[in-house]
Amino acid sequence: MEIEKVCIGNFLSFKLQEFEIKDKGLTLIEGRNLDEGDSNGSGKSALWDSISFCLFGQTVRGLKGDEVINRKFKKNCWVNVRLRSFGKIYEVFRYRKHDERGDRFFILDMDEDKCIEMGTAAQTQQWLLDTFQIDFDLFRCTVLFAQGETFNFVDAGNKGQKEILSKVMKIDYDKFLINSKTKLKSALSDLTSIESKVTVLTSHLIKDADELFAAEISEWDGQQERRITAVKTEVEAATAQIKWFESNIKPVDKIASLIKKAELQIKIDRGVLGDIMAKSSEAKGSLSFHIKDLKKAEELEAKGECHFCKTKVSICLNQEWITSAKNSIEIHQVTVAKCDEEAVEINNKINKNLEVIKKADKILIGQNHVKSNLKNAIARQKELDIELVEIQSEENPFLTQKWEAIAKQEQIKNKIKELNKNIGETKKSLPYLEFWVNAFSDSGIKSFVFDLICSNLTNKANSYLNILSGGSVSISFDTQKKTKSGELREKFDCNIVTDGIQVAYNSYSGGEKRRISLAVDMALSDIMVDYHGSSFNVVVFDEQDSYLDSNGRKQYLNLLKKIGRNKKVFVVAHDASFKGYFDDVMVVEKRDGISRIA
Repeated sequence: MEIEKVCIGNFLSFKLQEFEIKDKGLTLIEGRNLDEGDSNGSGKSALWDSISFCLFGQTVRGLKGDEVINRKFKKNCWVNVRLRSFGKIYEVFRYRKHDERGDRFFILDMDEDKCIEMGTAAQTQQWLLDTFQIDFDLFRCTVLFAQGETFNFVDAGNKGQKEILSKVMKIDYDKFLINSKTKLKSALSDLTSIESKVTVLTSHLIKDADELFAAEISEWDGQQERRITAVKTEVEAATAQIKWFESNIKPVDKIASLIKKAELQIKIDRGVLGDIMAKSSEAKGSLSFHIKDLKKAEELEAKGECHFCKTKVSICLNQEWITSAKNSIEIHQVTVAKCDEEAVEINNKINKNLEVIKKADKILIGQNHVKSNLKNAIARQKELDIELVEIQSEENPFLTQKWEAIAKQEQIKNKIKELNKNIGETKKSLPYLEFWVNAFSDSGIKSFVFDLICSNLTNKANSYLNILSGGSVSISFDTQKKTKSGELREKFDCNIVTDGIQVAYNSYSGGEKRRISLAVDMALSDIMVDYHGSSFNVVVFDEQDSYLDSNGRKQYLNLLKKIGRNKKVFVVAHDASFKGYFDDVMVVEKRDGISRIA
């Protein structure tokens, strides 16, 4: 990965600055603080802090957030770093208190012309880590060796050393270990859950499932039998009724004919009776007239008057009229009497026929009632036959429940069988998962892989130590450390030997520690190239010659020349005698509180 250019604005002591890196060689960076008449505080370190802040959101000296904003301008802070990785160009931008872009952090993919900015700055930072495979710790122990802030791998402790080696080798053992532990925990949890399910399901098993609902089935069968018997009894009663009704049905044709004949006769007799009654009425009218006439004649006769002209006549004339009237009365009386006798006879005859019709109608009504009852009885018999068939065809619902319960018992057994199979498979997987938990622990693959890298790390560190110490100091790395009892413990161990004698790291002077740390850090940088396929093209040594004597500085300069064959080396130093060893000299000048590259 190559850093080609850095642009900064209102960052620390800089107002606006561009810094081309790709054309530089072994470069010395000097400082001139015109405000204080010294080289300190000129802004030399701020150049490299800007790269760290842009890529990781913090400087090696621990500054972050608003702490990096230029104190004079107090806003609109930004840093842009141009990177080239595997032929692709990226522009990384990070802003702080910017009027237009706030605190945004994003990456431009210049080849695909797209902006990469996730939901949060942390997510964008993770994308940067995943893409370039380098984080802040790797950066400060392989790229930027800051003033007084060297990441001391030798003295970082077992955990810190292993974390750095894991990052250098691009293997996240802790992630694998956590994943393995999670899977093991999940498998154990699944096992407990499955065993609990088996226990619950087993509690639902019934010893003799065939006896389920036995009482209910028997009770229902008894009820069905009683219902069938009751319906059959009703069928027999309906059959008996049908037979009785059928036996009591009589022919009604003669009765209907008799009624018709009687009705006809009644009609005739009523016609005759009408004639008789008319004749009687006529006779009665004449009789009444002659009676009145006779009465008048007798009154006139007593007076001696003519019946017609009221004159005096002889009695003999009235006697004739009286006799004639009496004769007429007698005749009409006979006629009326005869009509009355005939009327009585005709009425008796009509009444007899009416009685015949009444009796015949009663017989017909009775027959109709019998027929209706017969029809109802037949219909009822059919209903009962259907009801009987339906009852006989009904299935015992408790039998269905029994078979469902038996089927459910089989399902439970099959489920238990399946769960027991899962238990077996889960138990079978436990050793495998336990193996990987152990494999990714400190005593597992990590130790084995670190064993492989230790030899390489030792060789590379010693190659740098030979330059820095003139061959008087050597270092070796091991993944195991022997305790006082002679027991081997899984712990990353660093052994330093000077003139054939093993010496504790803390026993060395500051300058000796600095040389040892530089040698190891440069070895880590080389190993990172081996495992990553690429690394940063830049290495910065910010006043790393502190605590070094003249001989140490000479060895330090030899180291810089060796590194400069493959990388762009920038050295921040106060000693002007260094100038002759460098290809370029770059001056950072500070005036009125603002730094710039002169």
